[in-house]
Amino acid sequence: MRTSNGKIFSVRKLKLALILGIGLTASPAAAENSSVAFAQTSAQILETLNLGVSSDFNFGSFTSSGADGTVLITTDGTRSATGGVSLVSGNASPAKFTVTGSSGEQLSVTGPSADVELTKEGGGSSLILTNIVISAPESLPTTPGEAAVIQVGGKLVIAANQAAGTYSGQFDLTVTYQ
Repeated sequence: MRTSNGKIFSVRKLKLALILGIGLTASPAAAENSSVAFAQTSAQILETLNLGVSSDFNFGSFTSSGADGTVLITTDGTRSATGGVSLVSGNASPAKFTVTGSSGEQLSVTGPSADVELTKEGGGSSLILTNIVISAPESLPTTPGEAAVIQVGGKLVIAANQAAGTYSGQFDLTVTYQ
């Protein structure tokens, strides 16, 4: 087949062009059988959590005798002793932390996953902090800028005739948004 300008045009090419042309045009039936919906998208950026220590864990002063014993400090600050340990007056207190962030958001608080070793200054002896208990609110206060208070208690294990001296150690606390 010849076109008006004298070029040969095959029937096969013509059929292909017609098929492609028909497929590219929208049919009214296809438009009537479709629907469009739009979903809203959003994001919320929370304030960075700021965790700080407001008071360290302090078991105070005590004596050790010929029997094993413990010193317990609860999250509310109550101190007691068992076994061969006798309490002496002192500034005992649970560890206290403060956390700030986005008001009213829920928190997840985790402490150490294992017992904590306290070593004697100068070496040679250690104590074990065990049964760590955390008292924390479920969420941040609703007043902007107000801090949530987290308190940590636990039990210090003292061996019979434990060497006199100052013992220290540290543990971590992690706070995340839920």
